[in-house]
Amino acid sequence: MGRNRPLAFTSCFLLLLSVLPTTRSLEAGEGTFKIPDYIPQKFTDLRLQVSGGANSSNQNSSDSSVRESQTGSVLPVTGDGKSDSHYHYFNLGSSGEYRYETVPFRLRCGADVTTSLNYSKNNVEDHDWGEYYDRRSTSDNSYHIYAISARPFFSGLKYVMRDFFVITDNHLGLSYNHAPGNRHGILYEARHSSDDSLSMETQLSSYSYRWKYRQFTFSADVGGAFGFGHVYEGWYAATSLYIIEELRSKSLLETEPTIQQMKELSALVYQNALQHAIDNRIRLIESMQAILDYLEQQGILKQGFSSTLIVQDVWNYFPRTSRRFGWQVSIGCGLTDNYLRNNDSSFNVTTRINTRYLIENPSVVDTITSEHNEVVSRSDATEHYSFPYMQLQADCHRAIDLRWQFDTDLAGRYYFHTYRKSEYGGRTDYDDYVSLDGEATLTYIMNSRTSAALRGQLTYESYKLTTTEGAGSGSQERSLDRHQYGVSLEMTYRVSIPTTLRFALEYSNHRYPQSGMTYMYQSSSESYNARISISHYLF
Repeated sequence: MGRNRPLAFTSCFLLLLSVLPTTRSLEAGEGTFKIPDYIPQKFTDLRLQVSGGANSSNQNSSDSSVRESQTGSVLPVTGDGKSDSHYHYFNLGSSGEYRYETVPFRLRCGADVTTSLNYSKNNVEDHDWGEYYDRRSTSDNSYHIYAISARPFFSGLKYVMRDFFVITDNHLGLSYNHAPGNRHGILYEARHSSDDSLSMETQLSSYSYRWKYRQFTFSADVGGAFGFGHVYEGWYAATSLYIIEELRSKSLLETEPTIQQMKELSALVYQNALQHAIDNRIRLIESMQAILDYLEQQGILKQGFSSTLIVQDVWNYFPRTSRRFGWQVSIGCGLTDNYLRNNDSSFNVTTRINTRYLIENPSVVDTITSEHNEVVSRSDATEHYSFPYMQLQADCHRAIDLRWQFDTDLAGRYYFHTYRKSEYGGRTDYDDYVSLDGEATLTYIMNSRTSAALRGQLTYESYKLTTTEGAGSGSQERSLDRHQYGVSLEMTYRVSIPTTLRFALEYSNHRYPQSGMTYMYQSSSESYNARISISHYLF
């Protein structure tokens, strides 16, 4: 029961976030201008961004397992274990995206290119026990992985009748991973009763090996759906509201603007700004002149140097947080395909000593075997994954007020008979595969440069797994489930007009199965993560 408390807490947190925006929006007074009061009729932009980041985390894991006896014994062998892991991740990337949006049509296409270095180190302690069996092992591992990936994408949405739409969403992925020198070492001690139950056998082993590998991956996710609902961009109205808010706080308003005047001001912001505009001096002068002239002509703004600086500060640095509003529900189908090719080589050193002693007289010890092995190996392997699915998706966006924004996304997938196979004859089949994903984000805009986002995530998967080791071998069938939940807090600060700094603290809890032909693990892990990144828009 105790293990389910964090999961229940996260579920209640997501539900609370879902209720909060509705309550706040009902409190808004009538006759006031709100973000959903202005709907832009067209939006288009092209952006190119470079970014870099660093990520450091610590993870504690515990395992519980039930192993089926290798000798067919009716007595199961149970086990427990724990691990302590440290991860460090550095990345540098760039992305380009073209967006064209009107009320009846939307088009998005682009690509992301990322290079990264992933370094990790962990210590694992494992312990199995039973009436006639005991095993203890300790391992130390370190990994270095260099990676480069490219992900082009294309998405199109068309409204065919009022709020009914059709949509296609397509993603490709190309990646290369290189691990030049990973290290792995294990100290292993085991004891178990002999067949006659009169003596005890022990085994002391040590494994030390290094390996390197290269992995090439190609993936494709192609999908189509139809649905109902509309989502609009509210960033322009939010910018207009914040301009008036800042002027009001400095007592620089001659009179409060009407709803109609706010709509006209939002239209000016919309006409003069792109969501990813950079520091273009000529464009800035023209935009400032148009907005200041309008506010002065309408008798809203007090003339003066201070008014100009405040409007310019909001224009330049107001957080580019999405202020979308509306909702959509869709249902459709798709296919995910992955092809992997691995090239790896390893150098293994193994020492093992087996001894036997009488249970009634432990001082009498015999050495059964003693061995020392060194092995060099190399392998090339190809694997293929295929996942056809049907998907139900819903998303809701609420611009609660000037400073608060709520976004939630829910998705459920049912995978038809799916499989994973290798060129050596091994195959894993998935049946009755269901996945559920939910995410809720509550964003608070503190000032003209800074925002904070509280995010909750929940994932659940359930499936029936059939494993076949190779041609002519038997198969093993099991029903498994996995769930993961997490909470994060991210701070965003606009250092300059095109440059944004982000800092995040994250917590996640993950329970997942590990299964083979003769065993099954149920593992759980907790992860604490700190992340810092910076992004810069070239245009």
